[in-house]
Amino acid sequence: MTDKIHADTGATVDTITYAPALQDSGDMEPAVITIAPVSRPAVAAAQYNKSFILPRPSDARLEVKRIVSRLRVNIAGLGAATHLHLSVRVDQDDANHELFSEDWTSTGEKLDAVDVYSANKSGIFDLLKDGLAHIFYFLFWADTANKVSVDTVQLWEAVGSCSTNENQTGCLSLTHAGAISDMVLFITIGTGIASFRRQDTTDNASYFTRDTTNYGRKSVALLLVNTLAYNIAGSI
Repeated sequence: MTDKIHADTGATVDTITYAPALQDSGDMEPAVITIAPVSRPAVAAAQYNKSFILPRPSDARLEVKRIVSRLRVNIAGLGAATHLHLSVRVDQDDANHELFSEDWTSTGEKLDAVDVYSANKSGIFDLLKDGLAHIFYFLFWADTANKVSVDTVQLWEAVGSCSTNENQTGCLSLTHAGAISDMVLFITIGTGIASFRRQDTTDNASYFTRDTTNYGRKSVALLLVNTLAYNIAGSI
């Protein structure tokens, strides 16, 4: 944040910059892995792990309210097995730190996404928004040993949402009463179109601006706000 004093009125002008970017593990499986365990392994025996750091806003008036994670796994073959299970856990090996719990029964690409916020997986949300490094552990097991093969494992993390309800998806909030101008960059991962809103945090039914696109730099020259939410949702 920087402060400037307007020469004529003495008013303070603040600039807040926040660039959390998109965290992307890339494909963590360079070839093909055969899943050996027939029960969930402990995090010490995780087949994959990835550390992400989601930056925290430097100004306390800007607050992260929702974080989304997206999972991609490709099952190359099931063999004699009928189920492939996956638990993705954050930092600790217990149910309160479980981000994904999967049970797949067919081959091919598997996609899933989840939002964490104060009312959903709040313990994980409190971890991921603190600006520190956190480790995601990938724990695979199947109902038959050494039959299931996997050739793609990927995870994304961002300030954002996988919801289709744009009224309920405030991802950032700005505590400020008065005039603002801003510029926001947002993108989608996967298919569908995003809906982006600047919205009053006290009224889910109304909004200041709305844009729909799968990639956008959206700016506003001037808004008079009380408290402001930045909402984003997808069409899928």
